[in-house]
Amino acid sequence: MRLTISLDDELYAFVKARSRSADQSMSAVISELIRHAKEPRIEPHRVVSVRDGLPSYPGGDPSVDVAKLIKQLEEEDDLAALRRGGWKP
Repeated sequence: MRLTISLDDELYAFVKARSRSADQSMSAVISELIRHAKEPRIEPHRVVSVRDGLPSYPGGDPSVDVAKLIKQLEEEDDLAALRRGGWKP
């Protein structure tokens, strides 16, 4: 389909430079840019495993036991609440 558009000077220079470097027409470059804007390629994080109902993702520290850490933080929070209420161990 043919279409006439007006571009800002800055955008025109960008498309023109990209057209030259990719050895493509300006129309092909603009179509490619619009296609990428329309359907961005977002890759979801790949879950490596699930332990105790919690997902593990690549790049995470495998030595950290998240379930154990959460339990420890909850216990510390409970003790702090008891101490605020006047409880003394």
